[in-house]
Amino acid sequence: MLNNCHIITKSDDYFHCFWPKCQFKTKVKQQLTSHQLIHSEIKQFKCDFNKCHKSYKQFKHLIEHKNRVHLNFRIVCKFNECNKSFASKSGLDYHVQSFHLKSNKVLNCFWPKCQFTTSDKQCLTSHQLIHSEIKQFKCDFNNCEESYKWRAQLAQHKNIVHLNAKNSSRLYWISNERKFKCNEENCGKSFGQKSDLNQHKRIHSGEKQFVCHFKNCIKSFHRKRDLTEHMKRHLNIKSHKCIHNNCNQSFVTKWELKQHCNYKHDN
Repeated sequence: MLNNCHIITKSDDYFHCFWPKCQFKTKVKQQLTSHQLIHSEIKQFKCDFNKCHKSYKQFKHLIEHKNRVHLNFRIVCKFNECNKSFASKSGLDYHVQSFHLKSNKVLNCFWPKCQFTTSDKQCLTSHQLIHSEIKQFKCDFNNCEESYKWRAQLAQHKNIVHLNAKNSSRLYWISNERKFKCNEENCGKSFGQKSDLNQHKRIHSGEKQFVCHFKNCIKSFHRKRDLTEHMKRHLNIKSHKCIHNNCNQSFVTKWELKQHCNYKHDN
């Protein structure tokens, strides 16, 4: 439960989050209040659709859930005939800022010896979680105390450990219905979300929009998660550790850990 939620600290014209090791700050008091719900265990915003038991810490996440799952409501980007659609205004705003109004200002990672740079503030914030020890996404299944830095990691944990969806990397709330089909010749792949289909199409088009910003590195990727994995290799971050007795090896990806266990420990 969130403690001392009434405490608001302000310095240098910014409101700062009081949570230990959290570096969030804003000039808008209401944004800080909304942000602090991330650290809370309380999910006060509940879905009122029949037989849906989802609940959320923030109201905007409830609205996004309703739009995506129950209403199939999408907000279309009208910028230069883009026509991409989103379940929330925040998603649309982020898309416009990132792809249509992208700033030339260079933002640098504060971590010592990290050469990551970007012009996208949210991308920088997401990147900095690599260095942080904060694991804000906590499992809400009974008697489970696991927590993760990224929402996708939590979703994968729920899939594999609690929902018995082995080898699944998809988010646990996404329907198994794959109604978005790739129309490329001889492809035949289909996806549960249009965004996944659009991401897949980059493989056919050759588009690699996720570029590594490390010095002298010219790598680029179709998918953001591939870029994240690549950056971990630059930083030698190996977060997947082998739990077998007397084995101290660790790996960048879960797949590498699985391969290691199969070859070294599987009897």
